[in-house]
Amino acid sequence: KIADVKETYAEISDKLNNMPNNNVSCIVPLTHQSLQGDLGLAKWMLEFQTQRNNGKPIGGVVLGGHEHVKIHECVPAGDNYKQSVQVVKSGMNAQRAAIVDLQFQNNTLENVNVTFEEFQ
Repeated sequence: KIADVKETYAEISDKLNNMPNNNVSCIVPLTHQSLQGDLGLAKWMLEFQTQRNNGKPIGGVVLGGHEHVKIHECVPAGDNYKQSVQVVKSGMNAQRAAIVDLQFQNNTLENVNVTFEEFQ
């Protein structure tokens, strides 16, 4: 059985929050659903993070498959693009790689940089 991605995200988050000495700053979902599904997940992640983190979303990234084209979309937390979730899909047939650089400061996600490298 394939579990629902939102339920899995929430379950993993709860498990991590109950671990002593938890140093996990963000969860990065790897999906194979439509762009609309990943954009919905990104929006839901921000809402979930806001509820669980005293009103402040963390942001992050969703690494997805399914579409056969390069996609890089940003889902902001309201007007705040710093705490956004970026949806990244590199396309098909290993035509390119997505290089995703998560930058942390004091165990807090500060920035997500995404670049693509084409192979041909």
